[in-house]
Amino acid sequence: MADQISWIPGVVRRLRAISKRHGLPIVIFGHAGDGNPHPNILFDRRQPEQTATAERIIGEIFAAPLEPEGTLSGEHGVGLLKRPCLEQARFDGHAATHQAIPEYGQRAQSGRVVGLGSFLARVTR
Repeated sequence: MADQISWIPGVVRRLRAISKRHGLPIVIFGHAGDGNPHPNILFDRRQPEQTATAERIIGEIFAAPLEPEGTLSGEHGVGLLKRPCLEQARFDGHAATHQAIPEYGQRAQSGRVVGLGSFLARVTR
């Protein structure tokens, strides 16, 4: 996720509220000083109810930076976990931009793209 630095306190408040509401800790690390916080849900995969809760709140977590017009990714790209949230994240036009870069399309076709199931690879196939 990425936001203007001045918006980060509000994003952190929203993430803390999500954590409290659902009873699972959300740790936030990364480099928030340049607007790129990295929230992660802490849960025990051996506990089905915790796993279900974690899966259910992903959308809420990814919505946290979007309220002040932030985005889902500022540096790591959009992978499988974020892909279902792309529509609400205002990614209009990004797919066309990626498709217009021949190198990406060639790598995707050759199977040399890291994370072949990612948004970029899926778009350029």
